[in-house]
Amino acid sequence: MSGFVFALSRIFVRPLGTFAHRLGCYPVNYFEDATRILDPAARTRFYNLEPSLIISRQEVVVRGRVTSGSFLAIIVLAGVIFASCSTSKPIQTPSPAVAQHPSTPTESSLTGMASWYGLGFDGHQTASGEVYNQEEMTAASTVIPLGSQVMVTNLDNGRAVQVRINDHGPYVKGRKIDLSHEAARTLGILSPGTARVRIDVLSQPEGTRPIGTPIRYYVQVGSYSQQTNARRVSKKLAAYYSDVKIDQVNAGTRCFYRVRMGAFDTRDLARGRAIDCARFGYPIVIVSE
Repeated sequence: MSGFVFALSRIFVRPLGTFAHRLGCYPVNYFEDATRILDPAARTRFYNLEPSLIISRQEVVVRGRVTSGSFLAIIVLAGVIFASCSTSKPIQTPSPAVAQHPSTPTESSLTGMASWYGLGFDGHQTASGEVYNQEEMTAASTVIPLGSQVMVTNLDNGRAVQVRINDHGPYVKGRKIDLSHEAARTLGILSPGTARVRIDVLSQPEGTRPIGTPIRYYVQVGSYSQQTNARRVSKKLAAYYSDVKIDQVNAGTRCFYRVRMGAFDTRDLARGRAIDCARFGYPIVIVSE
């Protein structure tokens, strides 16, 4: 009886194991003979045995003679394998963004040329400190403050999309905004590369520069969690410079106090101030807004 069952297992179970491997469930050598899977030294221990079924997975070997009970167990195991493969859920892919309805123009609306940037910048740090992801709804601008939410409308086809400004650019005369790859795809400007758009500002961080004004530069001399520390540094610098101020920034449940000097119209002017106050030994950073 065991010999008959063993023959059936060779006919039915091995093909089932191979097929399951192709489905990505088990390795193809799930069922192997002792003489094929064992090293020469260990193989001699099996020479005088009757044919046995060797179940191998991840270098673990289990030896045993085939019986009607083990054969039924193998059939049940094969059924579980197929059931798990057939009932596995397909991979869910995110739906692409769709164009939105244009917003109503306001006093803070801008009209100009838009372009887009992608692969060469993907994964690089932006002016806001974030890592650029070309598949997110973001954009770069030199005339709109960082952190602003804007609605961009393609004036050629009427498509519109909301993006967040998290970078500076484009540095090309006449262009107002540089869109991410995904935003440009939604607006339909991937192929032409540029398009005439209207930019409607939905919101901007408090205390940032007016829309349409050039980028301003600041010399930041430390950011402190204790207001008393910020005041001590500010008082010392105010004896030498007249444009020292403290900006309060709320980051979730925490609050920081930044000691800054400026604003400066160019980075070169800000760099000159940074070099001059380096003598005080404070950590100095030039930031742009």
